Formats: sequence, C-alpha cells, structure tokens
Amino acid sequence: MLLQVGGLVLVAIGSWARLERTKFGSFDNLAVDPAIFLVIVGCVMFFISIFGCLGSLRENILLLKCVSSVIINSYKSLLHV
Repeated sequence: MLLQVGGLVLVAIGSWARLERTKFGSFDNLAVDPAIFLVIVGCVMFFISIFGCLGSLRENILLLKCVSSVIINSYKSLLHV
C-alpha cells in the first residue's frame, strides 16, 4: 500500500512540475524532461504494486509471477549498469 501511495505521489509531483514548466516556456525535448520521468516511474510503481496486492489477495499465481519477474529483472538491470 505504501508503494501505491508513493507511485501516486510521484505522478502528482511530475504532473505538477510539467504544468509549472509550461507556464515559463515550452521545452521541446521530452526525452530529458525530469517531470515526464517522474510520471512514468510513478505509473510503473503504482501498477506493479497493484498487481502484487491483487495477486496476493486473490492468490493469483500469474500476477505474482509477473510482479516477481519485473522486480527481479529490474534488480538485474541495475546490477549490470
């Protein structure tokens, strides 16, 4: 539940930062925009935690395997960098 709230907070902060940035001027390069990065990371965190909660609540093996594979692959990618 804490990761769900954290994900939603990241989405809210990223959205707010993106809206504030458009007031001061438009930046055309979305690839390096940290607000977009926060929104994407927040959405991923939220959906992974929802899948984990629903998988454990319903005892759904497929959802739990998806969550564990995403977590394991993200740790592997962090270790290889």
